[in-house]
Amino acid sequence: MIVPGLASSEEIPALHPAPNKLACKSAAIRLGEDANTAELCVLQGSFSHDKYILKIGGSVVIQGIDDQTTTGIQASHKGKMVALRCPPQNVSPRATAAEIQQIVPGYTAEQAKAAADLMATSNLGMEVGRLCQVSVEGDAVMTVQVLFD
Repeated sequence: MIVPGLASSEEIPALHPAPNKLACKSAAIRLGEDANTAELCVLQGSFSHDKYILKIGGSVVIQGIDDQTTTGIQASHKGKMVALRCPPQNVSPRATAAEIQQIVPGYTAEQAKAAADLMATSNLGMEVGRLCQVSVEGDAVMTVQVLFD
């Protein structure tokens, strides 16, 4: 899977949130001429919405719940438009392990097989993760795979 903002040989960093615990991934980004650190954090809700927080240079720039990140949240930071978009990665009940690994590249072969085996006994699809992308002025600067284990 080719993901904007990453060289084809780079792996997408994975974030594994747990209920009621903040999990974060950071990356060096450019914001105009300035080098900064961006940090994406996810607080998985316990029977409630997950909360997504994007910090740049230690300042909270964007925060919202999972439903808001599906279509994307935008904010201005230091005169630049910053966006966070995290569409869900859904697996159909008939998906094979290979199809699941294409949908969720952060899964190992074993995880994909386990998910396919679990889904084979269900009639319902399942959200297994979200692929989050941070962009500045429309250019992808950070991509994080959020996996729900």
